[in-house]
Amino acid sequence: MRKTPSLIISILVFSASFTLLADDSIPLSEKSDKEYRAVLHHFEDVIPDDLDPLYSVALLTPYGFLDVHPTQYTDVEKRQSFANFNLGAISNGMLRLDESQVESLSNLALCYEDSCRKRRIDAIKVFLDKVKPHLTVFKKNRELEVIQQISTELYRINNAFISPVEILTYEPSKDAGFVPSSQYTKHRTLNELPKIQKYSEDSEVLIEVMNEYNVSAIAKIEDGGLNIVFGGFADNHWGAVLYEADFRLAEIGETNQLGYEYDDIEKISDTAFYYQTN
Repeated sequence: MRKTPSLIISILVFSASFTLLADDSIPLSEKSDKEYRAVLHHFEDVIPDDLDPLYSVALLTPYGFLDVHPTQYTDVEKRQSFANFNLGAISNGMLRLDESQVESLSNLALCYEDSCRKRRIDAIKVFLDKVKPHLTVFKKNRELEVIQQISTELYRINNAFISPVEILTYEPSKDAGFVPSSQYTKHRTLNELPKIQKYSEDSEVLIEVMNEYNVSAIAKIEDGGLNIVFGGFADNHWGAVLYEADFRLAEIGETNQLGYEYDDIEKISDTAFYYQTN
C-alpha cells in the first residue's frame, strides 16, 4: 500500500460555533440541515488545528473530502446551489476566507479566452493518450464509480477515503444523501475492505498518472462515459467527458451528472469533448 500522511492530518480545524442558516436561500430542508450540521461536526472531530490552509483548500476540489455532495438531490438548481453553499460554508467557517477570497477561489476554474481553452484541450489530449490503457479498471470493476486523488498518498475510491493510517468509509445520509456524512466507519487497513482493496490495487497506476497530470477525479456517468475532472471548486469544473464510441455532444446550458451547467463545450475527438461548468 502507498505510504501517505493520515487522512486526519490532512484537514484544517474549523470552529464549532459556525452558523449555517443565514437566509432562506440556503438549499437545506429541516432534515438535511441537521444532517449537514452533523457533517460539519464530524469534520470538527477529525480535524487538528495545525495544518496549512493552502493544503486544506485542495480537499475542496472535485470529489475531495470537503466537497460534500447531496447525492439524493434531484433538483438541478438545488444541487448547484448546494455546491456553492458548501464552498462558502467550508471556506468561511473552516478556512476563514473572506467573501472576495471565496469568489476568487470559485473563479479559478473559469476560462473563456481562446489561448486558455487551447492550453486545457492540449493538456487533456496528452493525458488521454497516456491514461487510456489504465481506464479499463472501470470496466473490470463494475461497481467502481469514482476515483479521486489529492496526491498519490491520499485518495478516494467510491465512498472510501484512504490513507495508510486509516480508511474512512461513508454511508450517504438518509435525507440528502450527503457524502461524506456523519455515518462512517473507521478501518485500520484495506485488508478489512477486500473490494476497496482490489479497486485500490487495480487503480494504483491510474492514480499515479492522474497525479502526474493534475487530474482531480474520474467518475462514471449514467450514459456510459467517464467524467474526467481536471479541477475546479463548487459547481465550477473543467475537464473532459470520454466515451468508447460515438456520442451526442452536450450543449451549452445542459447539465452534467452532478447537475452542474455546461457553459463551454468543444468536441476534441470522436470519443471525447472538453467542457467547463459554471
